[in-house]
Amino acid sequence: MLKCCLQGAVLMRSMREDEANAKYLLEYLLPGSNLVYKGSQSKGEHDFDLVHSDGGGGIVEVTSIPDTALQETWYQVLNKKRGGPRIAAQLCNRPWYVVFPPGTRVDRIRRSIDKHLAAIESAGIESFNGLTDIDPSVRKIHDELGVTWGCALPDWIKCRGVFMGLPGPFGRPCPDSAIGAAEIEAWKPDNRRKLGAHTRGERHLVVYAPVTALAAYALWDFEPPRVVANLPPEISDIWIIGDRRVARDTDDDYVTWRSSATAPWQKLTVSFDGR
Repeated sequence: MLKCCLQGAVLMRSMREDEANAKYLLEYLLPGSNLVYKGSQSKGEHDFDLVHSDGGGGIVEVTSIPDTALQETWYQVLNKKRGGPRIAAQLCNRPWYVVFPPGTRVDRIRRSIDKHLAAIESAGIESFNGLTDIDPSVRKIHDELGVTWGCALPDWIKCRGVFMGLPGPFGRPCPDSAIGAAEIEAWKPDNRRKLGAHTRGERHLVVYAPVTALAAYALWDFEPPRVVANLPPEISDIWIIGDRRVARDTDDDYVTWRSSATAPWQKLTVSFDGR
């Protein structure tokens, strides 16, 4: 992720990662512009003042698309204090790879999956689909632990244990996965209040789509429709930002879709040359 370096500035509130990314991207895509961070937001003020080189400007508010269930599941899987994505095994004889949906109880999987996979091995099963297979041992690992798929890893992998895959977002991405999620944020009362408090100049809402959001996949995989965003009157411009970790076959770092009250959606990709 991009790092924001502020020298000589004393902030009452630290800049969040999504805010730092928004600052770099908008300053890059709006040449000559400067986003001045509003460190004091005790009264719910916007995040940035936007200053253009010609003296014009406006304000910017940054928000993120929430996906708390998926983010929490990733955290539980990757938590090093609890062992990380690998679970030590004593009962099953081969290394396994398993996946499960967001919201699954990872602590329960850590405690019990070894014995469940040992039973699956005893049934002579090397891979399974917990949603469709009828073998009792497979039905049990699905019903009790929520595991939806698993396979025994090749014999040349000598590290015995169970490897947990990171679940992806629920659903199939499409252009509306990004646009719909962003427009929901645009119509939220808090964002409208912050941007509507300033009646002159541009009023930008930046919606950050983390790698765990379905919208992030849509940004890379599709082109936006040539339609104008559905925005409330308090917002003049809207941006959706996704990062490179869901990019496929590209050297670009970030992708963004942009629209306004008068201009249709357009797609922009940005490379920061290793910064």
